[in-house]
Amino acid sequence: MFLKLLLAAAVLFIFFVVIFPLTLSLAGAPIVSLQDAFVPATETQANLWRSGDNGATWMPLGIPGEKKKESGRPILDLAFHPRDSAILYAGTRRGLWKSGDEGKSWQRINDEKHFLGKKSDVSRVIITPAKPATIHLAIYEKRRGHVLKSIDDGRTFEELYFTTTEGVRISALEVKRGDSPGIFFATSDGGLFESNDRGASWRAIRRFDNPVVHIYAESDIYELMVMTQHGEIFGLPHHRMRWEAITPARGAMEDTELLAAGMGWTIFSRGAFLTGMPLFERNSRDRNTFYYGSRSAVYQSSDSGRSWHTMDLLLSPYEFPVYALAADPRTDGHLILAAHGNLHKTIDGGKNWGAATFPSGERITKLFMHPLREKVIFAAVH
Repeated sequence: MFLKLLLAAAVLFIFFVVIFPLTLSLAGAPIVSLQDAFVPATETQANLWRSGDNGATWMPLGIPGEKKKESGRPILDLAFHPRDSAILYAGTRRGLWKSGDEGKSWQRINDEKHFLGKKSDVSRVIITPAKPATIHLAIYEKRRGHVLKSIDDGRTFEELYFTTTEGVRISALEVKRGDSPGIFFATSDGGLFESNDRGASWRAIRRFDNPVVHIYAESDIYELMVMTQHGEIFGLPHHRMRWEAITPARGAMEDTELLAAGMGWTIFSRGAFLTGMPLFERNSRDRNTFYYGSRSAVYQSSDSGRSWHTMDLLLSPYEFPVYALAADPRTDGHLILAAHGNLHKTIDGGKNWGAATFPSGERITKLFMHPLREKVIFAAVH
C-alpha cells in the first residue's frame, strides 16, 4: 500500500513539475516557477495601490519582498496591455512582473535566454500598442545598462544594446509609435542614442552635461524632447538643425536644480538609480501638452514647450514639490497629482481642484491612470 502511495505521489510530482510546465512551454506560455508566483501584498508590504473610483478609496497591492515581513519591491514602471484591461506589467528592482487580474496577484517573467535576470533593475517597460507581444525594457544587470526587446510577450528577450562602461545605466528609453523603427535611449553618463532600424545599429545624437531622465518623441514641433536630471528641457526640431532650450523659466530651472541636488542618487549593492526625478509628464491624449514641476510650481504647455503657464493649485508652499502627476488617457481635462501625502484632482483642466488624503504614509513616486478602465488609478509608493 505504501509503495502504491509513493508511486502515485511520484507520478503527480512528475506531471506538475515536468510535464505540465513543458506543455505550457511548447504552447508558448512563459514558464513561471512556484516561488515566483505571489499573492497580494499586505498593507505594510504594499508598493502599489489601486483605486477603482477615481481616487476616493484605495486598495493595497504590489509585489511582496523575498521574506514574509519584508517590504515590497519598489515599482519603477508600470505598463498596461493595450487590449486586455486586466493585464499589467511592472518593472521592479527585482525583475519584470506580470499580472492578469489588475495587480491582485503577480508572476515573475523569466527570460529563457537569461538576458533578463531575477535581480535586474527594470526601470522602463514599453508595450507596443499595435503588437502587444512586443516589449522593450531598460534594465540594469551585472553593473551594466541594457536595452532588451521581446516579441513573444516576455518568453525570450534579445539584447539590443549594453553600456560598455561598468556602472552606467540606461536612464531613459523611448520607442516611436506605429510602424516607425525608431528607438531612443539615454545613459547615466549623459549620452543620448538612437536607432532607425529597430535596434540593429545605433548612433550617438548628443552628450549632455547631466543624465537625461525623460525622453518623448514626435510632437508637432519637436522630433524629440528630453529633460536632464537637473530639470533642463531641450527640444530637437524635426529639421534637426539645433537643439532648443525650452525650460519654462530660469527661476523654475534653478528651483528644479536644487530639488534634484537634494534628491541625489541612492546607492544599492548593484549600482545607483535616481529615487525621485523632477516632474516632466506628457498628456497621452495630446502629444503637444506637457507638465513640468519645479520646487515651487507646476507648469503646463500646450505647444510642446514653446510657451508655459503656471497651473493654479491648492498647494501651500510647504507641500511642494509635486513628484507625481497623471492625465486621464480617456477623458480631456482630468488630472491627478500627488504632493506631501495628499492627492489633488481636477476634471476641468486645472481650473478647480479637489483634495484627498492618501491612505499610505509613504511618498507617491508615480501615478498611472488606466487607459482602458474608467476611474481606475494606480499609485506607486516608496
